[in-house]
Amino acid sequence: EITSFQEAVTIDSKHLTVEMINHHIEVKRILREERHLCTGHTFIVIDQSGSMRNSDVNGFVSRSHAAYGTLALDFISEQLDSNPNKYGLFAESVSVIEMKDTAKAVLQMEPF
Repeated sequence: EITSFQEAVTIDSKHLTVEMINHHIEVKRILREERHLCTGHTFIVIDQSGSMRNSDVNGFVSRSHAAYGTLALDFISEQLDSNPNKYGLFAESVSVIEMKDTAKAVLQMEPF
């Protein structure tokens, strides 16, 4: 079987300042030690069944790559660009769960 792809989707890197990294570390501490300060928790469930290996999504190697690429482009990028936690007034978190034969948390309560 030969698989060919149109031009691949590119995901630009986001420059992180020391201030942004330190803020992330502090919000992770808050989410771990002071859970009552968490104002929202988003759960994202990504199918990882056999059909996700299919290569029928333009710009991506597989449906699985497309799911994670879309997550990066549409969800994470938007959070970084909008900077909803600019003043550190609240702690939002996200968890990513992969569904195969069973569910597996691949990312748990990460701040955004």
